[in-house]
Amino acid sequence: MNTAADIYYTPADVMQIMDYSKSKAYKVIADLNKELEAKGYLTRRGMVPKRYFNDRFAFTAATENPGPTRPAKSSIKEDKKCTATTQPSARPWR
Repeated sequence: MNTAADIYYTPADVMQIMDYSKSKAYKVIADLNKELEAKGYLTRRGMVPKRYFNDRFAFTAATENPGPTRPAKSSIKEDKKCTATTQPSARPWR
């Protein structure tokens, strides 16, 4: 059986996850609850469903597939960009 602690984040949880102040955590929870109420859901004041919070802030569990990753940049392209030489100039400007 799931308890409220299993289903909802509290302001203390949001503070820790997002590194927010207490007032900012309450504001985030209030805003998310307003979004849920606009969609017709019942909400609990001062708590936000973990699933909705994680979806809204694009958090995924470590076991979920994070999606496609970008291939590493080729060092060849970066080498072509750098055309400067380290040898002293033939004409000193002094």
